[in-house]
Amino acid sequence: MPQTRALLLLLAALASGRALVGGEAPGTQPPAAPAPAPAASIPVSDKQIAALTWDEVTNDSDFVSPFAHNFDTLKESDERRKDWEAFEDKLDNWGPGKVPNPAERIRNLISVAALMDVGEGQFESETPLLVFQRLKQELPKEQLIAELAEIVFHPEVGSVVTTAPELDLNVGVGDERVRERVQIYAKKMLGRMLGKLPVEQQ
Repeated sequence: MPQTRALLLLLAALASGRALVGGEAPGTQPPAAPAPAPAASIPVSDKQIAALTWDEVTNDSDFVSPFAHNFDTLKESDERRKDWEAFEDKLDNWGPGKVPNPAERIRNLISVAALMDVGEGQFESETPLLVFQRLKQELPKEQLIAELAEIVFHPEVGSVVTTAPELDLNVGVGDERVRERVQIYAKKMLGRMLGKLPVEQQ
């Protein structure tokens, strides 16, 4: 009967409408999940920075977290100098060291110094100096101080690099150990920015 046919068509249309409302239309893909937002910054006050102490910071010539005061050791041999230049070239082209977010870039670059230290690499004392000089060139002084201070007070914030095969740093140590060294190097760099370090030269 015409009325029955019309009723069936109406019910089919309503069912189709409910399917579209309650789920995805046939042949469509769910929207992609948004990219994760950068880790929230935790600002550190000038008062907190002023309250930092420096006597407990490891000596720059210690086995843990060494920090060269110059690049004189690179003059020891032509081979060592060439190896250093090759490492610099790799670092120049290393993607994580060029990310636009300053806080992330700082953590990534200091992670390189941490990996070189943990892995007892060839340039474990020169790498933090190289990274420090680069950061001073790339960032305004006050911004760099603020970012380094955040790492010192909140080492758990943000990400760190735990291996860097592109730099021949196939260390692969755990996140916690890298963060520990990153925090140490961040404090050594912060102390240099504030004129508090190195202690042995004060």
